[in-house]
Amino acid sequence: MNKGFTLVETLMVLVIMTILLLIPSILFKSFNPTPSADEVASHFKEVILLTQHVAMTHGHHNHLFIDNRTKKFMIRFSFYDLYLEIPFPREDMAFSFGSLGNQSIGFTRTGNPRNSGTLRLLIDNQVYYFTVHLGKGRVSYEKY
Repeated sequence: MNKGFTLVETLMVLVIMTILLLIPSILFKSFNPTPSADEVASHFKEVILLTQHVAMTHGHHNHLFIDNRTKKFMIRFSFYDLYLEIPFPREDMAFSFGSLGNQSIGFTRTGNPRNSGTLRLLIDNQVYYFTVHLGKGRVSYEKY
């Protein structure tokens, strides 16, 4: 007698194993944890620093535009020259510009900010104040 499995039996085992392996990936694909407010604030600081580094690397003035309506950050060299577009990590984020004035933070080609000041980030009833310092272009934030 022949020992082993037939082709049909082998294929049936492979189909069953494939289905069993795909079930967890299908079920957990929709599981996307929402980042905490502290993680979002840290992420925004990194986006500001990324904008500064892009200005120094490319040797051009650039701006970080923050659009509360479309819920996106945009790093631009000019109005029509988009470098990078980053969606907000959470939908309940809202920015208000205090002493920074408009909805952008600009950097010169040496990495110095074009303007300094403070902006406010509101996430789920938690308030963070970000300060852009003139000179070396440091960015700090505090939770209130």
